[in-house]
Amino acid sequence: MELIRKGGNLRDKKTVRYDDFLTIVNDREVYSVSAVLPKLPENTFLVKYSDANSYSIVIYVPKGKRLTDFLDQDMNVCYPPLLFGFRIRDKRIMATSVYAVTEEFEQLTPECTAYSYPYGNVSAMTGSVCWGNTPLPDIDIPYDLNKVLWMFFSARTNNHLWGGNANAVSLDELYLKMSKAEEFDNSLLARVDSIANLFKI
Repeated sequence: MELIRKGGNLRDKKTVRYDDFLTIVNDREVYSVSAVLPKLPENTFLVKYSDANSYSIVIYVPKGKRLTDFLDQDMNVCYPPLLFGFRIRDKRIMATSVYAVTEEFEQLTPECTAYSYPYGNVSAMTGSVCWGNTPLPDIDIPYDLNKVLWMFFSARTNNHLWGGNANAVSLDELYLKMSKAEEFDNSLLARVDSIANLFKI
Protein backbone atom coordinates (compact mmCIF):
# COMPACT_ATOMS: atom_id res chain seq x y z
CA MET A 1 0.00 0.00 0.00
CA GLU A 2 1.20 3.54 -0.72
CA LEU A 3 -0.35 6.52 1.04
CA ILE A 4 0.22 10.21 0.27
CA ARG A 5 -0.64 12.74 2.97
CA LYS A 6 -2.08 16.13 2.09
CA GLY A 7 0.47 18.42 0.50
CA GLY A 8 2.24 15.49 -1.11
CA ASN A 9 5.19 15.90 1.27
CA LEU A 10 4.90 12.51 2.95
CA ARG A 11 4.77 9.22 1.13
CA ASP A 12 4.80 5.86 2.82
CA LYS A 13 4.78 2.32 1.47
CA LYS A 14 4.11 -0.60 3.77
CA THR A 15 2.14 -3.81 4.31
CA VAL A 16 -0.82 -3.38 6.64
CA ARG A 17 -3.74 -5.40 7.97
CA TYR A 18 -7.03 -4.80 6.17
CA ASP A 19 -8.70 -3.20 9.21
CA ASP A 20 -5.70 -0.83 9.52
CA PHE A 21 -6.08 -0.11 5.82
CA LEU A 22 -9.69 0.96 6.40
CA THR A 23 -8.61 3.19 9.30
CA ILE A 24 -6.08 4.90 7.03
CA VAL A 25 -8.67 5.33 4.27
CA ASN A 26 -10.92 7.12 6.75
CA ASP A 27 -8.12 9.45 7.92
CA ARG A 28 -8.95 12.99 6.75
CA GLU A 29 -5.24 13.83 6.51
CA VAL A 30 -4.68 11.20 3.85
CA TYR A 31 -4.89 12.57 0.32
CA SER A 32 -4.90 9.29 -1.58
CA VAL A 33 -4.35 5.61 -1.00
CA SER A 34 -3.43 2.94 -3.51
CA ALA A 35 -3.15 -0.73 -2.71
CA VAL A 36 -2.64 -4.02 -4.52
CA LEU A 37 -5.10 -6.52 -3.06
CA PRO A 38 -4.73 -10.28 -3.62
CA LYS A 39 -7.03 -11.92 -6.16
CA LEU A 40 -9.98 -13.47 -4.34
CA PRO A 41 -12.18 -16.41 -5.29
CA GLU A 42 -15.55 -15.54 -6.80
CA ASN A 43 -18.28 -14.88 -4.21
CA THR A 44 -15.87 -14.23 -1.35
CA PHE A 45 -18.06 -13.20 1.58
CA LEU A 46 -15.41 -12.25 4.14
CA VAL A 47 -11.65 -11.88 4.56
CA LYS A 48 -10.05 -11.18 7.95
CA TYR A 49 -6.28 -10.73 8.30
CA SER A 50 -4.57 -11.52 11.62
CA ASP A 51 -1.21 -10.40 10.23
CA ALA A 52 0.55 -10.25 6.88
CA ASN A 53 0.80 -14.06 6.67
CA SER A 54 -2.40 -15.22 8.40
CA TYR A 55 -6.01 -14.73 7.43
CA SER A 56 -9.48 -16.27 7.48
CA ILE A 57 -11.71 -16.29 4.43
CA VAL A 58 -15.34 -17.30 3.86
CA ILE A 59 -16.44 -18.27 0.34
CA TYR A 60 -20.00 -18.71 -0.90
CA VAL A 61 -20.76 -21.58 -3.31
CA PRO A 62 -24.16 -21.34 -5.07
CA LYS A 63 -26.73 -24.14 -4.96
CA GLY A 64 -26.83 -26.65 -7.79
CA LYS A 65 -26.41 -30.26 -8.86
CA ARG A 66 -22.95 -31.79 -8.60
CA LEU A 67 -21.52 -35.15 -9.54
CA THR A 68 -20.70 -36.85 -6.24
CA ASP A 69 -18.88 -40.10 -5.40
CA PHE A 70 -20.78 -41.65 -2.48
CA LEU A 71 -19.25 -44.98 -1.46
CA ASP A 72 -17.86 -45.45 -5.00
CA GLN A 73 -21.22 -44.75 -6.59
CA ASP A 74 -21.42 -41.68 -8.83
CA MET A 75 -24.57 -39.66 -8.22
CA ASN A 76 -25.63 -36.26 -9.55
CA VAL A 77 -27.11 -34.71 -6.39
CA CYS A 78 -28.55 -31.35 -5.36
CA TYR A 79 -26.63 -29.12 -2.97
CA PRO A 80 -27.92 -26.09 -1.06
CA PRO A 81 -25.85 -22.89 -1.11
CA LEU A 82 -22.72 -23.44 0.99
CA LEU A 83 -20.31 -21.30 2.97
CA PHE A 84 -16.72 -22.55 3.16
CA GLY A 85 -14.44 -21.13 5.83
CA PHE A 86 -10.66 -21.45 5.58
CA ARG A 87 -7.97 -20.41 8.05
CA ILE A 88 -4.59 -19.84 6.36
CA ARG A 89 -1.21 -19.34 8.00
CA ASP A 90 2.07 -19.11 6.10
CA LYS A 91 0.35 -20.42 2.95
CA ARG A 92 -0.91 -23.56 4.74
CA ILE A 93 -4.54 -24.46 5.33
CA MET A 94 -4.90 -24.79 9.09
CA ALA A 95 -8.67 -25.42 9.21
CA THR A 96 -11.61 -25.90 6.85
CA SER A 97 -15.28 -25.68 7.72
CA VAL A 98 -18.48 -25.71 5.68
CA TYR A 99 -22.10 -24.88 6.44
CA ALA A 100 -25.27 -24.69 4.38
CA VAL A 101 -27.33 -21.51 3.97
CA THR A 102 -30.59 -20.79 2.17
CA GLU A 103 -29.95 -17.28 0.81
CA GLU A 104 -28.55 -16.18 -2.53
CA PHE A 105 -25.18 -14.43 -2.28
CA GLU A 106 -26.71 -10.96 -2.73
CA GLN A 107 -29.05 -11.50 0.24
CA LEU A 108 -26.44 -12.96 2.57
CA THR A 109 -25.65 -11.06 5.80
CA PRO A 110 -23.80 -12.03 9.01
CA GLU A 111 -27.18 -12.35 10.76
CA CYS A 112 -28.38 -15.10 8.39
CA THR A 113 -28.77 -18.62 9.77
CA ALA A 114 -26.23 -21.32 8.95
CA TYR A 115 -27.18 -25.00 8.87
CA SER A 116 -25.26 -28.25 9.13
CA TYR A 117 -23.71 -29.48 5.90
CA PRO A 118 -26.26 -32.10 4.83
CA TYR A 119 -23.91 -34.86 3.62
CA GLY A 120 -20.99 -36.83 5.06
CA ASN A 121 -17.34 -36.11 5.97
CA VAL A 122 -18.21 -32.85 7.76
CA SER A 123 -18.93 -32.45 11.47
CA ALA A 124 -22.59 -31.55 11.94
CA MET A 125 -21.95 -29.10 14.78
CA THR A 126 -18.48 -27.64 14.17
CA GLY A 127 -18.63 -27.76 10.37
CA SER A 128 -15.07 -29.11 10.33
CA VAL A 129 -14.13 -30.95 7.13
CA CYS A 130 -12.49 -34.36 7.38
CA TRP A 131 -9.87 -34.49 4.64
CA GLY A 132 -8.57 -37.93 5.66
CA ASN A 133 -5.12 -38.46 4.17
CA THR A 134 -5.68 -35.98 1.34
CA PRO A 135 -2.67 -33.62 1.05
CA LEU A 136 -3.80 -30.02 0.67
CA PRO A 137 -1.92 -27.60 -1.60
CA ASP A 138 -0.10 -24.48 -0.46
CA ILE A 139 -2.20 -21.33 -0.85
CA ASP A 140 0.03 -18.67 -2.40
CA ILE A 141 -2.91 -16.29 -2.86
CA PRO A 142 -6.56 -16.64 -1.75
CA TYR A 143 -7.63 -17.39 -5.33
CA ASP A 144 -5.80 -20.74 -5.03
CA LEU A 145 -8.59 -21.92 -2.72
CA ASN A 146 -10.62 -22.63 -5.86
CA LYS A 147 -8.46 -25.76 -6.19
CA VAL A 148 -9.46 -26.84 -2.70
CA LEU A 149 -13.16 -26.33 -3.42
CA TRP A 150 -12.77 -28.54 -6.48
CA MET A 151 -10.98 -31.16 -4.35
CA PHE A 152 -13.81 -31.13 -1.82
CA PHE A 153 -16.54 -31.79 -4.36
CA SER A 154 -14.41 -34.35 -6.27
CA ALA A 155 -13.47 -36.43 -3.22
CA ARG A 156 -14.99 -39.82 -2.43
CA THR A 157 -17.55 -39.41 0.35
CA ASN A 158 -19.04 -41.72 2.97
CA ASN A 159 -21.10 -41.39 6.15
CA HIS A 160 -18.15 -40.41 8.35
CA LEU A 161 -19.11 -37.56 10.75
CA TRP A 162 -22.61 -37.42 9.32
CA GLY A 163 -24.92 -36.04 12.01
CA GLY A 164 -28.38 -36.49 10.53
CA ASN A 165 -30.88 -33.90 9.43
CA ALA A 166 -34.09 -32.19 10.46
CA ASN A 167 -36.39 -34.97 9.17
CA ALA A 168 -34.35 -38.02 10.22
CA VAL A 169 -33.79 -39.16 6.63
CA SER A 170 -30.86 -41.59 6.37
CA LEU A 171 -27.83 -40.51 4.37
CA ASP A 172 -28.46 -43.18 1.71
CA GLU A 173 -32.07 -41.98 1.39
CA LEU A 174 -30.93 -38.37 1.25
CA TYR A 175 -28.50 -38.99 -1.62
CA LEU A 176 -31.14 -40.94 -3.53
CA LYS A 177 -33.81 -38.31 -2.92
CA MET A 178 -31.52 -35.42 -3.90
CA SER A 179 -30.37 -37.23 -7.05
CA LYS A 180 -33.99 -37.25 -8.26
CA ALA A 181 -34.84 -33.69 -7.14
CA GLU A 182 -34.40 -30.48 -9.09
CA GLU A 183 -33.03 -28.58 -6.09
CA PHE A 184 -32.14 -29.25 -2.48
CA ASP A 185 -35.03 -29.59 -0.01
CA ASN A 186 -34.26 -26.94 2.62
CA SER A 187 -36.70 -28.52 5.09
CA LEU A 188 -34.02 -31.18 5.63
CA LEU A 189 -31.47 -28.67 6.91
CA ALA A 190 -30.67 -28.62 10.63
CA ARG A 191 -30.06 -25.15 12.11
CA VAL A 192 -26.72 -24.51 13.83
CA ASP A 193 -26.23 -20.77 14.52
CA SER A 194 -25.83 -17.40 12.83
CA ILE A 195 -23.07 -16.86 10.31
CA ALA A 196 -21.67 -14.12 12.56
CA ASN A 197 -21.26 -16.47 15.52
CA LEU A 198 -19.87 -19.38 13.55
CA PHE A 199 -17.29 -17.38 11.64
CA LYS A 200 -16.72 -14.84 14.46
CA ILE A 201 -17.57 -11.81 12.32
